[in-house]
Amino acid sequence: MAVFAERYIAVEFATETSFKTKQRLRSLITDNGGIVSFSITRKVSSYCVTLSPLADIISLALIIIIIKSIYTRRLKAKSH
Repeated sequence: MAVFAERYIAVEFATETSFKTKQRLRSLITDNGGIVSFSITRKVSSYCVTLSPLADIISLALIIIIIKSIYTRRLKAKSH
């Protein structure tokens, strides 16, 4: 089961965010079952805003940490 299974995540990037960083963040979300939205709708369950290039790096790091944490918990739950 994907971490963000069928969750809509709205993202807004800083104007100076590089295309590569945007693609990486989108991939992290979609590769883990999430759906990227660029507008707020009723389906959106989370909202990610990056205000600067440093915030972009922090956002990527936090998403990676969340994904690893959830996977680790699921693996531990399965082994018990």
